[in-house]
Parts: sequence; structure tokens; C-alpha cells
Amino acid sequence: DLPLVILGKAFKPGTNLTVGSPSILLRNILEEMGYRVLMYDPFVDEKRPEFEPSVFLIGTKHSNFIDFPYPPGSVVIDPWGYIQDRDEITVIRVGRK
Repeated sequence: DLPLVILGKAFKPGTNLTVGSPSILLRNILEEMGYRVLMYDPFVDEKRPEFEPSVFLIGTKHSNFIDFPYPPGSVVIDPWGYIQDRDEITVIRVGRK
């Protein structure tokens, strides 16, 4: 099983405001269900952690995540449809082809 990482804590792109963040709400729901969830947001966190291959869910549409260094073997769930296909990762665009 790959770890789950939610990218983005902010309420909206380009800001560090987290009040009302759907990403944080999702993390709370998943943790209540017993899942371990990591989060990272370049506008909120001081340092980007080193990630192992994981399932990444893009929760905030920060442009930083377009060229994010997703570890090879990762799965990226992209509800915004803005991550391009890459050979070393699997991109799943929710609601898009």
C-alpha cells in the first residue's frame, strides 16, 4: 500500500489561508476512518519533506504542483486536470480523460 499525501492545505491557490480548506477537511475525515495522511503545502509549510512513492491527491490548485518532483512509481490524483502525463508516474484526472 502506498502512503497517501494531500498536496495543498490552503483554501485557494496562491495563498496560505487554511480556514475552510477542503483538503484539511478531507484529511480529518480520512484520519477518522483510520488512514494515515501526510500533507504538504508550499505556501503554508516552511520545508518540503522528502517523499517516497505515494498516492498524491492535489487538494489545492497551486501551480507549484505542475512540476512537483513526484517520486517514480507514484500515483497522482489530479481533479484539476493540469498535470501532464509522465513516464515514471500514473496520473488520474478525475472527471477528465
